[in-house]
Amino acid sequence: MNLNRRQFLTTAAAAGAGFLGLRNTPLAYAQSGSANDHCLVVCFLRGGMDGLNVVAPVDDADYIAARPTGLRIAPNGDAAGLSIKNGLTAQDWRMSASVGALKELYDSGQLAMIHATGLRNGSRSHFEAQDLIDQGAAEGQTGKQKSGWLTRYVQQMQFGSELPVVSLGSASPKSLLGWADAVAMQSVEQFGLTGNAQVADRFETMLASFYTGTDPIALAGAKTLATMNAIEARIPRSEGFGQGQGNGRGQGKGKNKGNNKRPAEALLNGTPRVQNQGALPGQLSSISKLREEGFGLRVATVDIGGWDHHYAEESRLRPLLQNTTNALHAWWTGLPAATQNATTVVLISEFGRRVKANQSAGTDHGHGNVMFVLGGGIAGGRMYGQWPGLATEQLDNQVDLAITTDYRAVLGEVLARRGGCPDASAVFPGIEKSWLGLA
Repeated sequence: MNLNRRQFLTTAAAAGAGFLGLRNTPLAYAQSGSANDHCLVVCFLRGGMDGLNVVAPVDDADYIAARPTGLRIAPNGDAAGLSIKNGLTAQDWRMSASVGALKELYDSGQLAMIHATGLRNGSRSHFEAQDLIDQGAAEGQTGKQKSGWLTRYVQQMQFGSELPVVSLGSASPKSLLGWADAVAMQSVEQFGLTGNAQVADRFETMLASFYTGTDPIALAGAKTLATMNAIEARIPRSEGFGQGQGNGRGQGKGKNKGNNKRPAEALLNGTPRVQNQGALPGQLSSISKLREEGFGLRVATVDIGGWDHHYAEESRLRPLLQNTTNALHAWWTGLPAATQNATTVVLISEFGRRVKANQSAGTDHGHGNVMFVLGGGIAGGRMYGQWPGLATEQLDNQVDLAITTDYRAVLGEVLARRGGCPDASAVFPGIEKSWLGLA
């Protein structure tokens, strides 16, 4: 495996160089954590989810006129949407039948929905909109920040635990831009160095010798190796992980059972990669395991891709919704009550889709969208925000759902009232602290 110093920098972890080589030893300079310390989980639905095909007033005449049956939530029939209480208007608000798992959490009072929210600058570019949201920016070029919004939050909180921030994926998102100690991994069971079992130990020793100085690059590399060792000591690896033969790090002989070090996805350089749906259950499970093992996880990010449905949306969106929400529901309901009370999950996408369907049985890039906030301390079971309406004169640029709630107001309230953030305006400059009351 060819690793270099630049790659190590991308996933430097909160550990100390002095602990390199001390297996089964926690990163002792840091505080241990509890599964009941508050943890913020940010799930970014990258691609632009069609919120109007997830939650909508199904009896709205403009909604019905704008979309064929397969691209809107049905009021009746076998695929009828799920009627919800406490909608934004007196209309018949429903959730897609594909998100029944979320409907259960909504009915239990743990899930809140905020509709007609998003980035006010109106960008319809995936790259620009995602970049601005990751920065926690307000509007356009004038709102751009030099660091990610999660970085500013973590810096303000100064968490002292072993591993306060983790990105579940191949690299950290730009919301953590400027935070050198963020770790990226596909899962805790597959985090580390791969290679032939017979040379694994010598390879790690060689890498450690590269990072013995006090310069930022050396410290970053040392931290990464130390974190790998700390996780390895406390969380079992995936069965059959690794290459070659021999007992490697405790595994039996045989094909794919030699070296059970975890792969170094966290050491890959480049922009965040969108994760496939099959990875989500393991990523959520990794969050729980890190908390249970006392690493003190306080912020976790998960990128979920595949939401850009310009064509064949009906057949592509439904399984994506089912897989995502079923995985989230299974993970959430498996958490102890005390851990649920100390967990807040936010689901956000960079923008919604056009109100009117296109000619390819899909929807194009839009504007306003729906956000979801899940947590034991969330005032759920209701929708928040103001509904602008779907008549042509009520739409943004006469084509898109207008935004009535700044996405930063949602995130700011979550940080202030759930995440212990003393000054949300330092995370989101210029934010108006007129909270919605969801937390």
